[in-house]
Amino acid sequence: MSGHSVRPLWSLLFLAIACGNPTDPQLLPGSYSLMSIDGTPLPLLRRATLDCDFTVTDATLRIGPADSASLNVSENYDCTRSGGQLTIGGRAYPGTFTVAARVLTLVSPTLGGPPVELTGTIVGDGRTIDLDDPADYAAGPGVLRLRR
Repeated sequence: MSGHSVRPLWSLLFLAIACGNPTDPQLLPGSYSLMSIDGTPLPLLRRATLDCDFTVTDATLRIGPADSASLNVSENYDCTRSGGQLTIGGRAYPGTFTVAARVLTLVSPTLGGPPVELTGTIVGDGRTIDLDDPADYAAGPGVLRLRR
């Protein structure tokens, strides 16, 4: 093989390495909606105390341009059995994300403390993500299944 025919092969190999694995799923900018938590449909009781129930009603993961992302979890806080009220609230985790070998990592800064790191797995063709919710769940780990 001459030196001239080897260069194009090295160029193709370098290009394949630089572009990543074409079979890896791509996260496209847009919204992923919550389908289930730990395989259970919504709404889901996340935690109960003597006074209140904390129920997850919805969540959205937004993948923005470049490496921006935001997870918003909607919850109801029902404290009526202790004389309180029903409050609609939630949690937000804005930040940046990375993807490596089907593992999604979202890092959300906090005020005055260490950042919150959420990890998840890209399932199938990239339209489904299983993301660990950093909140406590009484009945399981709190894996959010989100779908585009």
